[in-house]
Amino acid sequence: MEFMTTWTAVRGQVQVWGGPCPQVRNCRQEWRERWGVLLEVFDEEGRRGVGEASPLPGFSQDTLEECFQALTAWCRALPLAVNMFYLQKLPAVLPLPPAARFAVETALLDLQGRRGGVPLTRLLARELYEPIFVSKLLSGRWLGSLAEQVRRGLAEGFHTFKVKLGGVEHATEDVKLAQDLRAAVPGEWRLRVDLNGAWNCTQWERLHRGFADAGVELVEDPVPKAELQSLPGGAVPVAADEALKDEDTWLPLARSGTCSLWILKPTVLGGFQRCRQLSALAHSHGIETVVTHCFEGPVGLAAVRAVAQLCGAARHPDAPRTPRASRWDIRWQDCYAHGVDLHGALTAFPPLPVPGGGAPELYPWVDAGLGLAP
Repeated sequence: MEFMTTWTAVRGQVQVWGGPCPQVRNCRQEWRERWGVLLEVFDEEGRRGVGEASPLPGFSQDTLEECFQALTAWCRALPLAVNMFYLQKLPAVLPLPPAARFAVETALLDLQGRRGGVPLTRLLARELYEPIFVSKLLSGRWLGSLAEQVRRGLAEGFHTFKVKLGGVEHATEDVKLAQDLRAAVPGEWRLRVDLNGAWNCTQWERLHRGFADAGVELVEDPVPKAELQSLPGGAVPVAADEALKDEDTWLPLARSGTCSLWILKPTVLGGFQRCRQLSALAHSHGIETVVTHCFEGPVGLAAVRAVAQLCGAARHPDAPRTPRASRWDIRWQDCYAHGVDLHGALTAFPPLPVPGGGAPELYPWVDAGLGLAP
């Protein structure tokens, strides 16, 4: 078969793309523009694969300039013989910044899939994938606006909503807003809170039960990453995000037992294989994983969605333990949702339809490679 043979990546080219966008933010920083590096790789017949390196300023450990320089140098080193063995060993053979490695991995996998008419995800796993559910990110701190965003999302079929809190004078304000939001929109839906490390362990121990009383599904990064391993146990599940940027923390954090969920950002971690490696480590310690974006452009978001498809549905603690009739027989209540929805920063980039669009459930696509237009 085509995807089993060795082929040659004969040339590549890079360009910076992006521009201004509606404000996206967390409690420490806001972004009013979004930029990335678009990588295009070509084979002997002129077929093209694309990838994107869009490190998030102030969050990622690499920079746009570093990625541009690294990808330019990588393109100059072509031609390159490529096969699936090479693609499955990329983290070991590519000494590139994480976002640049993700771009190379994506472009080569996209081109490999296009050559054989195979969806990118099928190159890395033989089984069909179950659908994954998508969470919707809420914007702002005004209760009326947040409640309206939830109602609109529910009407669209979404059931999990994430709000970024923290950065206020009194931590009790975060708890009250979560409680008020749940009370303002009755019904069956889940609220996820991201504190971006804004609290300390004392505040967490004293106040986190208020989140549990509000029915909050989980809290991401409640304290700074240096304190996460010593976080006291509590009544609401904790998820790790920023702590995973440092590979040296993976095993100690897994062994600490403080987190029931890890948030994987392929742009930050370095691509498909690195996320699969981290997911395997988490699962060996009873930790579930979900995938989220970093406000990438359409190529990056499509690749992030492919990583989410590979990782599959993360079992929710409320899910029944009885076997399902089939892998497709799954409810949103049974799993954690992935943070791979369309986002406002996409307006900074050329319009390019992302597979799955704005749907609340994502199914494996059948188009070759990333599933993007040629």
